[in-house]
Amino acid sequence: MNNQQNNPPPSSHSHTSLTRPHVEVERYVKMVDGVPEIGYRNIIKEEALPVLKRHALSQPYLGEWDTTQQKYKIDPRYVGMTKAEVIEHKKVDLACAGDLAAMKEIDDRLLGKPKQQVETKNLNMTYDDFLRNLALQEDEREKNGGPEPIGTDEPYQLEL
Repeated sequence: MNNQQNNPPPSSHSHTSLTRPHVEVERYVKMVDGVPEIGYRNIIKEEALPVLKRHALSQPYLGEWDTTQQKYKIDPRYVGMTKAEVIEHKKVDLACAGDLAAMKEIDDRLLGKPKQQVETKNLNMTYDDFLRNLALQEDEREKNGGPEPIGTDEPYQLEL
């Protein structure tokens, strides 16, 4: 059994709770050999996640773990960079190699996602205004020799 999980939660005066305000201790019941036992586990508060992510990404990049040599191997280009900087450089490298998803993400981050264009029309007319406008359009079509809207196969659209 892990002693850390079975210890009671730290008091509000302990060193742990003062240095880790983003962590709450939660009590839970676990089964050990068919017997219920109370355990404790750390829970990260939801509002702390953005701060934790920023903290994790600001850590120095150590390289990639080499399982055969049991140590980190770092590309010389990334020496002295943070994890966030390395991630951005690797995204650019992928985009340059033709990765469309990486290209799209870079465009969205640098240029921002394009705004959807929506066409709007002012339809603040009464039914009487609509009928008057429709009659004027039909008169205009008759004068110009245009096709009659009634009886044609094409849908008739009111020009506003």
